[in-house]
Amino acid sequence: MRPLLIGSLCLLAAPAFAQLRGDALLDRIMSEQRLDQQRMAESMRQSTTVSGSSLSVRETADRYVIELSLQNRTTDDIEVVHDGPRLILSAPAVDGQPAYRQELDVSGALPDAEPEVKRQPGKLLVTLARDPAAPARAAVAGAAGPGLSDDALT
Repeated sequence: MRPLLIGSLCLLAAPAFAQLRGDALLDRIMSEQRLDQQRMAESMRQSTTVSGSSLSVRETADRYVIELSLQNRTTDDIEVVHDGPRLILSAPAVDGQPAYRQELDVSGALPDAEPEVKRQPGKLLVTLARDPAAPARAAVAGAAGPGLSDDALT
């Protein structure tokens, strides 16, 4: 009778033991998921720090207005060049920040227009004369951002 009793106890204890192993496995899986989430969040933070920039472009009847902010940089090293139908904004790599380059299609600009550049703390404001006869476009190719407020135009 004794072997039968031990066998019965084992059968009764097996589901509880399996539950313990299942909980440990579940805990391990949850722990791995938390680590993956932490790694991804850290990766996103590093990505944001490295590429932290914003660019806003507004097209009016007589000019383009561009506002650029580069995180962890001064605006002194940003170069602005009007080259035919393109406006090129560039900055060299500085203090661990990567080089920056953005080309905007400003084909409606006057051919001989010189960009007017205002350097402000944390941002660069560029205006470029536009040919009033050039067709207006809904967006400027190469630009991203919500646009500028009318305060930026003054």
